[in-house]
Parts: sequence; structure tokens; C-alpha cells
Amino acid sequence: MLVPYFDADRTSPQGALYEGMAYVVYGQQHADRDALARGADKLAAALEGRDGFGEAHYLLGFARYQLGQARQALPALETALRLGPDVPERLNTLALAYEATGAAARQITDLYVRALQVQPALADVRVNYGRYLEKQGQLQQAATQYEQAIAERPWLETAHYNLGTLWLRQGETARAEAALQQAILLDPDNAQARGNLGLLYAQQGRTAMARVQFVAAAEAAPGSAVALGNLGTFYLNETRYAQAQALLEKAVALDPAYVDALVNLALLHLRQNETAQARAYATQVLRLNPAEPRARQILAATGP
Repeated sequence: MLVPYFDADRTSPQGALYEGMAYVVYGQQHADRDALARGADKLAAALEGRDGFGEAHYLLGFARYQLGQARQALPALETALRLGPDVPERLNTLALAYEATGAAARQITDLYVRALQVQPALADVRVNYGRYLEKQGQLQQAATQYEQAIAERPWLETAHYNLGTLWLRQGETARAEAALQQAILLDPDNAQARGNLGLLYAQQGRTAMARVQFVAAAEAAPGSAVALGNLGTFYLNETRYAQAQALLEKAVALDPAYVDALVNLALLHLRQNETAQARAYATQVLRLNPAEPRARQILAATGP
């Protein structure tokens, strides 16, 4: 429980506001969802019927967004922006909340652009804006934002990872490799970067290097279905069936809707002439995605 430092904060009209704000800040700094929720509740009660207090409105909206309540965050974030229209963090967080609630692209873009006009050297905002541009299919513009973010903060691992993943999607393997390696250098436990680098190496036939990355990703994120699925698929391709099966089954246990892992389990059993198991997994895939061609091929291969 947070305790006011100054006696006046216990009795002043703004005391409840300051307490709520303190809980949100503490929750953000310590990744404490309970503190975020408590701060949001206190701020909502303290702000009811009161005008002004832009930072309190911002922290209320920020807390709700962090708690996955993007739609509920909008009124507070919009009020905060009205009270402080040139505060980059308010522009950025409202853009993120609008993204999460499916707002119009123009609204979202305008907020990111305004934030960067107010303060161009905001690498975190550039990464968010680049990710949004990438999602909209504007890949070159996204790459430009990531590159500018890296120029501003070369140690920003997220920017290197996003840029490397973008280059990988475009088949720019040399650029992708360099960016992903840099992301891993900055954060050796970045399982996603290691997984993508492993995929790149596997596509190039550099199997030993791929194995190193897939194993490291699974060790860094043992609770990640994707990391376990990637390593399981790698072992499947190496015909190390027992290891592949254990990993793929664990991936599916973590994410029962993980189609790629289910398809690979079906394929694994098919290769071992275990047709009943292969059909069972392929059928499960088709329940999740009736158009999945690999599952249909496996069913056809196992007979009527």
C-alpha cells in the first residue's frame, strides 16, 4: 500500500488524485497490474465531476489501456489530449488506444505525426508509428521510421527487431540478418528475434546456425508456443521425431489453436505411418481453419 509522504496529501482536495496517480506510476514501473487497476479506480472516482487535471486523466486512460481496456481508456485519453494537445505521450497513447479499437487510419496517423512534430527525437513513438505503417502495408515508410528510431537510440532493441523482421518479410536476407543479430546482441533473451533469425538460417540451409537460434529461443521463452513449435518443426525436418513430437505437443498444450504445430504433428505421424493420429490432427486443424491445404493433403494421403 502506498502512503502519502506529505501530511497535506492526506487531507487536501487533490490528495485522492495524487494517490491514484502514484499507484498508476508504481504499477507501470513495477509491472504490477493490481496497482494499475487500483490507481485507475481511484482516479476515476476522484475525477468524477471535476474539470482540468490533464495528467490525472492521462494516467487514468494509460492505466486502462495497459490493463487491456482500450475502449474504456478513450474518454480519459481524449480529455487529457484536449487539456494538453501538444503532449507527445498523450498523442502516442491515444494513437495506440485508437489502433486497439479499430479507429480510422487517418485519426491514428495524425496522432503519431503530431507527436513527432512536437518532438522529433522520440524513438519509441517512431517504433509505434513504424509498426502501424507496416500493418497498413506501407513497408518502405515503416522501414524509414525504424531506421530513424535506431539513429536516435542505437540501443533500442525493438527498433532493430522490427526492422529485421520487416526485411525478412521482404526477402532482404542480408539486411534482416544484420538487424536481427543486433537485436539479439542488445537482448540475448529476445526469443522472437532468435526465432526469426533461426527461420532465416533454416531457409538458407545453414542448419547448425538455425539449431542454435531455435534452441536459444526455446530456452529464453519456455512458455512460448511459437518458440517451442519452431524448434519442434526444426527437429521434424531433421527426422528427430521423438524430440519433435514432445515439443510440438507442448506447443499445442500452450496454444490449442496453434495451426502450424497441429499440422506438423499430423505430418510427423504420417511420416511414421501412424495414420489414425495423423488424421486426428489434420481433422482438428480443419475445424480451426477449413481452408488449410496442408491438412487436406494429409487427409487425402491417409485414405478415405
